[in-house]
Amino acid sequence: MPRGRKKFTNLKDKKVRLIGYKSGRTETGAPTQVYYDLCGPVWANYRSLSGSEIYFAKQAGSQQEVIFTVNWRRDIVAGMYVLYRDKAYKIGYVDDLEGYKKDLKLYCETSSAVNASVLKGILEALEE
Repeated sequence: MPRGRKKFTNLKDKKVRLIGYKSGRTETGAPTQVYYDLCGPVWANYRSLSGSEIYFAKQAGSQQEVIFTVNWRRDIVAGMYVLYRDKAYKIGYVDDLEGYKKDLKLYCETSSAVNASVLKGILEALEE
């Protein structure tokens, strides 16, 4: 790296959307999920887990593959979705970095099964 240049490792330079959902029932009693945009686009840092991090996550029974770092918010919980580049990532774990209320690390997983059904519902909700 050239002298005098800073290395931006935690630069929040990606726009993502935080998507929540509410479970409910239709008039006939069938279960349904209604998706909603939590707050509009937010800036985030995107990082894929390294090989060793994926290895240890799999040993612990976790499926996380991606980490998003966003500014601290009280209303982000596990089970919500992060929408980035037309892909839905399910938040599996939220790390508040020892409670300092500066940043949140969102450990997310992705799979074709999640994206096929969930992404359709999310995009329909965002169009309304």
